[in-house]
Amino acid sequence: MDILKKRFADFQQYLGHDFGDDDDVEGAVLFETLPLIGMVVLLFNALEKSIDSAICEAINDRTDSVGLLVIHGMPYGQKVDVYERLCEDLHATVEGPVPSFQGLIARLKAVSVLRNLVVHADWLSSDAKGYTYTRLHIKRGGMRQEYVQLTPDSMGKVAAAIQGASAQFDAYLDELGELLRDKRHDPPKVDAAEPPSLPA
Repeated sequence: MDILKKRFADFQQYLGHDFGDDDDVEGAVLFETLPLIGMVVLLFNALEKSIDSAICEAINDRTDSVGLLVIHGMPYGQKVDVYERLCEDLHATVEGPVPSFQGLIARLKAVSVLRNLVVHADWLSSDAKGYTYTRLHIKRGGMRQEYVQLTPDSMGKVAAAIQGASAQFDAYLDELGELLRDKRHDPPKVDAAEPPSLPA
């Protein structure tokens, strides 16, 4: 999910971010962006709690305790992997594809990458265009500093991406729930018994 602009700078002797910009301009961009950081965190946390709840219900629909013991201390990415395996088992139960599941897991993982960029960015390194230091790439050719453009506009795109993933997740839960209810109401399959043979 490549919705953020990036640029790179070769690492010099020290890890620095001297852009030569006007400090007042940099501060104004950061001031406009700050409220959206909280919005991204709020939306992502709500999504993660929804995944927690879905895992608990998939494991045991009578109590959350078993599921909570399973996911306790588990990072988000592992929760998504666990939920994917649980879903595959549930799909076998309903004996058919669930259209809203298509691309869902990849989408859930992609928004995690966006959230991590926002949460772990070095916000005090932002320049006048919103480019903010996010991480250091270490390769054979040397070290490079990564900067991601985190402006009110791009942060809005991050928030929208998380909302979109949440909407697809909710749609999947609704569709899966309906399929499971239909499955429970289906009459059991009974093999036709062979007629008794008449005595000779």
